[in-house]
Amino acid sequence: MSKKSFYIVLFCIAVAGIGFTFATQLRTQNIYEQACPDGNCETIIKEYEYLPIEDDHAADQAPVKSEGAEVVEKSTGIADDSAETDENTIYNRNIFIAGNDVTAKQIDVNGVLFAAGRKVRATGSQQSIAAAGETVVLDSVTHQEAYLAGLNVNLTENASVRDLYAAGETVTVSGIVRGDAYLAGESIIFENATILGDANLASANVEFMGDNMIHGTLRYDSDTRVANLDKSKVGGIASYAIPDVTKDVTYVALSYAAKVCTMIASIAIFVVFLAKISKTQYQRFIENKSAVKDAGIGFIALIVIPSIMLAFLAFDFLALINIVLILTLAIVLISSVGVAAGRLGKFVNSKILKSKDTGVYQIALLGAVTFSLIWIIPVFGPAFDFVLLIAGFGYILGEMIHNSVLRNKQKSALKTKE
Repeated sequence: MSKKSFYIVLFCIAVAGIGFTFATQLRTQNIYEQACPDGNCETIIKEYEYLPIEDDHAADQAPVKSEGAEVVEKSTGIADDSAETDENTIYNRNIFIAGNDVTAKQIDVNGVLFAAGRKVRATGSQQSIAAAGETVVLDSVTHQEAYLAGLNVNLTENASVRDLYAAGETVTVSGIVRGDAYLAGESIIFENATILGDANLASANVEFMGDNMIHGTLRYDSDTRVANLDKSKVGGIASYAIPDVTKDVTYVALSYAAKVCTMIASIAIFVVFLAKISKTQYQRFIENKSAVKDAGIGFIALIVIPSIMLAFLAFDFLALINIVLILTLAIVLISSVGVAAGRLGKFVNSKILKSKDTGVYQIALLGAVTFSLIWIIPVFGPAFDFVLLIAGFGYILGEMIHNSVLRNKQKSALKTKE
């Protein structure tokens, strides 16, 4: 196979993969329901106009500074069992606070408030906040974004944020979101909440309690259980239905085709790349027949090398060596894909097709196609390809050892001559 033919075939495969990928995506149904068909959504009274989205620090929300307020001009860290910020202090830099019971009750933080603990409660004011804990309660004004994660996350009725990103088993929103909300959890509860932007939900259960307003679009999956939603107080609803791949034969076929085409293109390019690095190495690879020995070396190395790296973790002065080992291992493992596919292509080319052409392009394409098709076979396919990957890993390590020994012999020979 010529170089030109190879790249034409590869281009067609890549185009097919991209096309199939778009086709599978188009089969996802996007059902949009406009809750205000008469275009009267703007008639909903915006009770909180003093907190416009574009104004991150509205004058009405400026913190009240007492005469004796302390101003801290540097980044601050607080760690204690019951850690808390000073309620009469303004922090003009980022602040880090951690403990079992964490409370942030400062006047203001003109930076990011980072908080972590079993219980985290923020009652002061801050530009942005990133908090994590078993229970996280935001009970304050956040002028920009709030990133909250925990078992139970609560935006109280006194809280106001621009954009809210929250994840937890139970996420409760009772305050004001001046921008968009991105919420994920087993259960999401809206209780007298106001969201001026969009609400993007990823949850099995969503419940609306009290009087809620969502001026933008409410988005959720079609299988989400939504309770007590008043559609007249929602700008729009977008639900996404994921096709049932167990019943949709076309979707399954297109999905596999997209995966196979993408894998073939990437592996074929990778095999060619490895072969072009060194023609000598490629020739040794073509002539190599010790796949079983390589697999043995690979299995042993996968046990020994991580064990050595774990042992090195106990010594700080070996940290740099450990980083080099990790990067080298990652590169070798990635390269193993190309080696495994190349070895498979060599076998198909010589044993099945009985071809005398050992060109890198033909072997690359045959290996990529065969490796990808085997991979999609349930159970057996991934297991077989994994063994090939281990053998490829062993082959690369063997070549590294061989080259190292060869170089040492050459150096010894030169010293002897001198």
